[in-house]
Amino acid sequence: MCNVIKEGSVYQFADDTCLITAHRDIKVAERHMQQNFDLICKWAHDVGLVINSNKTKLIHIRSSHNTADYSIKVITHEHDCFHNKHQNCSCKALEIVQQHKYLGLIIDERFNWGPHIQHVCHKLRAIQSKLAILKYKVPYKILRLIYLSMADSIIGYGLSSYGKTYKTYLDYIYKLQISILKIIVPKKVKLECKKNNDYNDLFNYCKILSIFDKTKLHTLIEENQNKSKLNKKKRPDGLRNILYQKSFNLPKVNNVYGQRTWMYYLPNVLNELPLEMQNIFVTTDKFSSKIKNHFIDSYKRTT
Repeated sequence: MCNVIKEGSVYQFADDTCLITAHRDIKVAERHMQQNFDLICKWAHDVGLVINSNKTKLIHIRSSHNTADYSIKVITHEHDCFHNKHQNCSCKALEIVQQHKYLGLIIDERFNWGPHIQHVCHKLRAIQSKLAILKYKVPYKILRLIYLSMADSIIGYGLSSYGKTYKTYLDYIYKLQISILKIIVPKKVKLECKKNNDYNDLFNYCKILSIFDKTKLHTLIEENQNKSKLNKKKRPDGLRNILYQKSFNLPKVNNVYGQRTWMYYLPNVLNELPLEMQNIFVTTDKFSSKIKNHFIDSYKRTT
């Protein structure tokens, strides 16, 4: 299928296929999309497959600053329509959607991760209600394992992508994390955190990362292959080392999108780590457990 495409890109996973075309002129992008989709429909017919137009969705991803009202249209031409050269065509157009779930992630037409955050929070609330019942029947260790197998895996899926969104969005997940941990920890731990008015101790007690540090760790793991491309700062000889150093240069960016690319986000995360952790990431491949422990230790309440 990928070999028949002339304009654009095709991304496939199992039986899910995503066709993307991009252009500054929406009419040109629409024309390329129609041409590519026609080629896919012809290819599918030749190999004995049928494109299900009801399950195929069309989404127009664009900037939130783009307020132009243009309705795109892509048609699923049938085999007979191709033979008749589209004469008296009554083929069905693809449904245009504002957001769509693709490989477990809610993709929004503005590339806003708000809908996906709501999707994750909905799942976490369901888990929270179940744990609220189980806490009277099973011990803390079992509750923690249930959290790791259900809630933590849901939060971690695709986190290196949606985790770079606005902090106000991630706060919803962070508050749900605290609510769930308050359920599974022993009562005396919960009361101690309430007394100190610092629920970060819950993460330290459970040895679990918050949504913010989990995003950083996932990014470090996924972008490990790009560490050789980092631009280190040059320091004069004899400069005394301190615990925290901003060792990596940040590229100049003009907007929030630039801050979410790995070229900016990766060195920015590393600059927040102690020099020892920076060296571990740069020099070794088995760094994830040590950096995770560093994040967990940082939750300890300072007195």
